[in-house]
Amino acid sequence: GIHYDALAYALDPSLPEEMDVTQFSPNDEAVMDKGRVLCAEQHYRKAFTDTSKFTLRCMICQEGLVGAKGAQEHATKTGHANFAEFR
Repeated sequence: GIHYDALAYALDPSLPEEMDVTQFSPNDEAVMDKGRVLCAEQHYRKAFTDTSKFTLRCMICQEGLVGAKGAQEHATKTGHANFAEFR
């Protein structure tokens, strides 16, 4: 299903992942600025899923669908609940 990726800050790329910082204060403007820049870069690269327009395929009957609404309507009509995104 749809998920959100967590942000992690690597203090040093040579350190193990367990050393990454994953909790940030919303009052830390420097961190918030870095987060906004990262989000803008990812948005520019279209590295996100538009749940109203993404294309899905029902993995049970192979019907092509558009958006979360299309998947929900198909699931209600057919009882199918196994979908995969495709481009």
